[in-house]
Amino acid sequence: MPIKLIAPRKGFSPYYYGRGTYLGQFVNRSTGVDRAAIAKRVIKEWEREIERGRFDKTGPSFTDASVAYMKAGGDRRPLAKLIAYFKDKPLADIGQGQLDGAAADLFPTHSAATRNREVYTPVSSILKHAGLDFRIRRPKGSRWRELSGWLWPEEAERLFDAGRALDREFGALLVFLCYTGCRLSEALKLNCDKVRLLEAEAFVGMTKNGEPRRVFLPPVVLPSWAIILAGSVAPDSAYSATPSPGGFMIFSTRPPRPHRSSCPSGRRSIC
Repeated sequence: MPIKLIAPRKGFSPYYYGRGTYLGQFVNRSTGVDRAAIAKRVIKEWEREIERGRFDKTGPSFTDASVAYMKAGGDRRPLAKLIAYFKDKPLADIGQGQLDGAAADLFPTHSAATRNREVYTPVSSILKHAGLDFRIRRPKGSRWRELSGWLWPEEAERLFDAGRALDREFGALLVFLCYTGCRLSEALKLNCDKVRLLEAEAFVGMTKNGEPRRVFLPPVVLPSWAIILAGSVAPDSAYSATPSPGGFMIFSTRPPRPHRSSCPSGRRSIC
């Protein structure tokens, strides 16, 4: 009995499947293509492999599928840990239970959002690319975390003043974070050669999602940055420039680090 061509299921996968038993070998897998004519040729090749006794019963491994996904332009950032975890496990053997186990083992103390971003989403992308996707149940609370806090302008100014009282660069860091929306990790990795004050912009080479972006510097940010970039920070500043492979980082991460320990008390001073 020949292997039947199964049309794509809307909402599950764009690819045609081959399903049936041929010469005693049961087959139920994706062809990896979305055109019926090509899918039929794939199935014919499977049948010839079965006849020669060379049919791969396990299908592609997670490592093989990950490499193919990256070669096609997929995001490689979160895949190192996943490849080390799943190794050569066949994709066909990865289901909801395996995903839940990987998330718990790799990120035992992290939030549902982190587990979703680092495990469920990339594995889903790999499975879809290989044509073996299934309806994945994401962890509860993985969509987003609602944040309701904010500062009125006068509160923000008092926070900036408290920061400047601790250290001039710390105050500049607070202003930058507030007016650009950059994450703390992005600001601390910013190099001097990635900032152009005359054009009022900075270049963040590595963001949380792995994509670089340009950052507009509002007028309120420029005065304090001009002082920092001109090297006018006091010699005993806790934020003396830190060398990095790409140049000097604007905000130092050398100890002492008052932006870690003193920020809460500075925040309380504005209330």
